[in-house]
Amino acid sequence: MTKFGFSQDDVGFVTAFSEDHKDEGFRMITFMHQFFPNHNLTIFDLGLRNKTKNKIEKFCNVNLRPFNFDEYPKKVRKLKEYRWKPIVIAQTLRDHPAVWYFDSSIVLNSNHLDHVYDLIRCRQNSDYRSFSKIPFIPERDRRENKTKLENGWDKNRWTKNVEDCQKSGYLLHSFSSHGIFGATHPDIYKYFPTDIHEIRKFKAKMYEAGLAFVAKTEDAVDVLKWYVLCALDENCMAPNGSQGYCYFGNDSYGRYGDCHRYDQSVINVLLANSNYFDRTYYASEIVDFFKIKRGGGKQFYLPKYDSNCTS
Repeated sequence: MTKFGFSQDDVGFVTAFSEDHKDEGFRMITFMHQFFPNHNLTIFDLGLRNKTKNKIEKFCNVNLRPFNFDEYPKKVRKLKEYRWKPIVIAQTLRDHPAVWYFDSSIVLNSNHLDHVYDLIRCRQNSDYRSFSKIPFIPERDRRENKTKLENGWDKNRWTKNVEDCQKSGYLLHSFSSHGIFGATHPDIYKYFPTDIHEIRKFKAKMYEAGLAFVAKTEDAVDVLKWYVLCALDENCMAPNGSQGYCYFGNDSYGRYGDCHRYDQSVINVLLANSNYFDRTYYASEIVDFFKIKRGGGKQFYLPKYDSNCTS
């Protein structure tokens, strides 16, 4: 397992995309180089054309790797089921004490990530995980009702989080705007028995799976194991009838929206189950270092990049 004193140089950066997301991918790489010019980035090729691959390989410090679909069940080839994502994360984590996974839509706007790392590095204190620190359910329900959503970096909240040192080793960052229950196919609970009462509460918020910091801690590796196993199972990550459009009505927490978010639903169910159904413990609550920009077309912003790698 990881040594909790890891530094930025120890952390792996990884992404994966196919040809239809190449423009977003180039933009993500460009901003990555702006803030981390000397840091290696691994890119898994999910189906890129040779022209695109040649362009990517002109970037410095980029390791373009083919995703070997032949090693996995045929359903992994269905890219929109996102079964490849936990596999990519797991493969990269083998070589690093911690990794960042970035979807191609992630745009970094800072090179300051130590405040995220400190949420895990606090475990260097041998007494870090005192379970007596975890409030009882009614107190945590009240806390959620009076806690504002993340906005930038709340240093007071961060200081308390580091002192309490109760964060998961698998951290998500960007709130999806709804709860976990509302966007998770009911068949998922056949694989992962879940307290349905708790997962319908406001504190069981769904966070986006496309930006994750994963440390090689015992708790994170256990979550990742089940995440990968679900991806490899024929029906777990994409139960029959799964589709992405949600209708929540006026309740996006307690009402099922007849939709499913595939990898995102699965990782949130796993994290909720292992973290008291409380986003306080599986979300970093820090959002000052990134933006999410999806899509293309005329207004798609792609900055210039240096195609001459000299390092």
